[in-house]
Amino acid sequence: MTAAYSVAQPVRCMALTDVPMRDVDLIVFCGENPERLKAVLTEVDEDFYLVPSRSRTADYEVLWCALPTEDEDTPRGCKVDILVPGLLEIPDIPTEHIEDRDGLPVMPLLPLLMMKLKGWFDHRNSSRPDMRDKQVVDVVDIDELLAISCDYSTHIRNDELWWLPEDFITTTQDRVYEYVEDFPDSALYWQNLGFQPF
Repeated sequence: MTAAYSVAQPVRCMALTDVPMRDVDLIVFCGENPERLKAVLTEVDEDFYLVPSRSRTADYEVLWCALPTEDEDTPRGCKVDILVPGLLEIPDIPTEHIEDRDGLPVMPLLPLLMMKLKGWFDHRNSSRPDMRDKQVVDVVDIDELLAISCDYSTHIRNDELWWLPEDFITTTQDRVYEYVEDFPDSALYWQNLGFQPF
């Protein structure tokens, strides 16, 4: 039950913020299979439910969480993606580098930006039109994270990011080249973070 609570609580806390949520990505470090975690959540908490994937070839269901709403006739929900290190190039983040923001555990800013860039790259190169459509939201998120990361003066070679795998940094650099080619106004931001824009 503790593992389920630790996943459910951040989703509910985020629902109480003024930030409009499209979905929540939860990176879970317990070594459990994401599909098993989805099943556990739906078993122990009635606010979590599974819906069939829109992809006809998918062999999984999508996890959603019902959120509080003032109007009972207008249900409100949020898609919840449960991710684990090792899948989708998600780095294994040392516990001491997981930050606490208003009681919520969050990953460091620059690795989060790197993961968002990977999402954009994957969506951009997908054969599925619905995945390619997600690029618009990805770009908004990336541009916001770029500005925030630069405001915090973070840098890819900062000592506190020693744990980032070198191959993750290298593939991010390759994606930066492609992003800057599509969005040249972002070049200086990437350069300030320690990446080569061109």
